[in-house]
Amino acid sequence: GWADAYASNNGSDVEDYLTWVIKPSLAALETQRQELARAAEDDVVFHFVLSDHERLIKRTHMTFALAIQSMWEQQLRSYMTTCANGGTIEGVTQWKLEKGTWGDVLNEVFYKVRGIKLEGFDSYAALTQLQMLGNACRHGEGDSARSLHRCHPELWPAPLQFPWYECEKTPTPPPVQQLQITLDLLTRYVVAIVLFWLDMERYSLESLVGKQPRLKESIAELLEKRVPLLAVLTQSAKT
Repeated sequence: GWADAYASNNGSDVEDYLTWVIKPSLAALETQRQELARAAEDDVVFHFVLSDHERLIKRTHMTFALAIQSMWEQQLRSYMTTCANGGTIEGVTQWKLEKGTWGDVLNEVFYKVRGIKLEGFDSYAALTQLQMLGNACRHGEGDSARSLHRCHPELWPAPLQFPWYECEKTPTPPPVQQLQITLDLLTRYVVAIVLFWLDMERYSLESLVGKQPRLKESIAELLEKRVPLLAVLTQSAKT
């Protein structure tokens, strides 16, 4: 329907953001970091400048993670709202469409307006991690950061271990500012979003193939396109 037509460019929009905004920005920051590192070899003052610049790089990675999450959430909520089309669906309210939290609430609303289980998508795990990371980057220290650390401690550097150090029974999560957000991780989130919208397009075509048999070719092309995307998510999950 209209919702699928409006969502047709969602994947490419996020890909363009990665290609034309994120990658050039991070490359420029890395070039500057290398120049400062060389300068610091001859002048101790540049050590302080380098330290400030590296903090800027970390903050930029966090900003981009939050931006990707925001783009994804806006796309999804807009899609669900268009699917609902102002109609009366039992259990679906405007508040849930706009404010329903990721997880059980949003999953239920998505199923009711689209008839597909959100948690059944291959991209769901990566998108869930993105949602948690975005919340932690947005709010800083607090419940969001603790939840992220509990589910994905691998996003922080490994803590230093000393023979004489006795671990706490309930260790305090490391600061949000120490998150290890890399370009590879940001790329993984973009791939997950692209895969999600590609699968939505496929589901849409499959619902029409009975009336238009020629759509089978388009479906086959989409299935072929999703192979490398799924491989990225699978490989990233292993590492």
